[in-house]
Amino acid sequence: MGGSLPMTVAERVRAQARSAGKRWLLFAALGGLGALVVAGLGLWAVLGSSSPDGAGRGETARAVRDRLVVSITESGEIDAKRSVDIRCEVEGNSTIVWAIEEGSVAKEGDKLVELDSADLEELVQTQEMKHNTAKATFEKADKAHLIAKSTRESLLSVASLDAKFSLIDLRKYLGTRLADHVIAMEGKAPFDKLVDNSDLGGDALQQRRKLQSDIDLADEKLKRAASKVEWTERLEKLGYVTRSELEADQLAAKTAQVDLDQARTALDLFLRYEFPKMAEKYYTDWLEFKHEYDRVDARTQSELDSAEADLENQRKALDIEDKRLQKTRDQLAKTTIRAPQAGMVVFETGRSRWGQAPPMEVGSTVQHRQVLIKLPDMSEMNVNVRLHESVVKQASEGAPAFATIDAMPQTRLTGKVTKIGVMPDRQQWWMNPGLKTYPTEITLDSTPVGLKPGMSAQVEILVDTREGILQGFPSRLSMWTKASRWCTSRRRPGS
Repeated sequence: MGGSLPMTVAERVRAQARSAGKRWLLFAALGGLGALVVAGLGLWAVLGSSSPDGAGRGETARAVRDRLVVSITESGEIDAKRSVDIRCEVEGNSTIVWAIEEGSVAKEGDKLVELDSADLEELVQTQEMKHNTAKATFEKADKAHLIAKSTRESLLSVASLDAKFSLIDLRKYLGTRLADHVIAMEGKAPFDKLVDNSDLGGDALQQRRKLQSDIDLADEKLKRAASKVEWTERLEKLGYVTRSELEADQLAAKTAQVDLDQARTALDLFLRYEFPKMAEKYYTDWLEFKHEYDRVDARTQSELDSAEADLENQRKALDIEDKRLQKTRDQLAKTTIRAPQAGMVVFETGRSRWGQAPPMEVGSTVQHRQVLIKLPDMSEMNVNVRLHESVVKQASEGAPAFATIDAMPQTRLTGKVTKIGVMPDRQQWWMNPGLKTYPTEITLDSTPVGLKPGMSAQVEILVDTREGILQGFPSRLSMWTKASRWCTSRRRPGS
């Protein structure tokens, strides 16, 4: 609630007591002599009414019963209840090259601060070159991976076909059953004995049958040729054929004999040498192609794994360079600080151990995460005070409070205590280690026009009220009486 409120009688007494209390504290600082003077004045005030002279000079007042208000008075500072901190998000130290005027009302998106960006612009160009190099290396590794994968598929396909065809050749020569038997024995079967195996089939069986058939045919021809020679010899003796015809038949018989011998030799060579050789050759060919497939599989898999590892490494390197580039660009963008919301610009004036920190101005150096500006929400304001440890327990959250703004002395605002610090404020411990004050927040019920963060205010926190307390209201109080009442107003309730 803004505006002036009528002061009660008790409030007027407290106002007089606060004014007198400050003078009493100065007076008490004079030491023991001052205490004796105060005691004398108090004695004079008490006994003045009984002295003939004192009756003329003393003061009297009518005592009445009224409400007594016990409160805590403290100085504070106006601040927004909700405020956005504008920080420097650029890593390291940065130099301010432009800043908005303090007290300006900024809209969302307005530029607040501009930091020196020359080094970051150069860093962005350098990082872009590194990123392009990493990208080209990644694309090269990607193509190499595709080539390795395609080569593996091709070589495995060829090796697989070679192994497949060699197995077909083995089965074609020996027959499926005998070939599988040889494979099951892992090549330990006696190849020279396989020709007599009942499972023999394929080309080997066909060739043996043909050779045997050639022997049978040559033997039949020989028999016919020999029979014909005998017949021709009889006819030659009888004079029916000539001697030359007999010799021709004899030559044919000899030729048939040679053909029979050759057929028998051919079968013998087949059984002794050619069949074992071809059977073992087809088997070893199949075994070699099978092993070659395994070697191709292992070799191409190793090459593919190497290509995949290189591709993954280059992908990670590209990701790192990409993140670095994005971060550098982000840092460059953050050299221009804009308002995230509308509000009044308030420069942050932090304190260091050695006193006030340098003001935020063009040319000053700021650090990463340093608060530069506050954008307060002016719709709801607080008064921040620090309560001494001797009175902090008398205050409580939700207690009513009154605030008088130094810049608006005629305006008395109402509010309530919304927060009391659990731990004492240690920001200025190096200045007075023995001083323990607790930060306390009083939220105002309304925000009058012209109220700004940083304004000084006097706050009165209501502690307790007592009804029907006997009180006197003279027109002018002695210093002792005023000091006594000022001290009484700061006692705990019930003390």
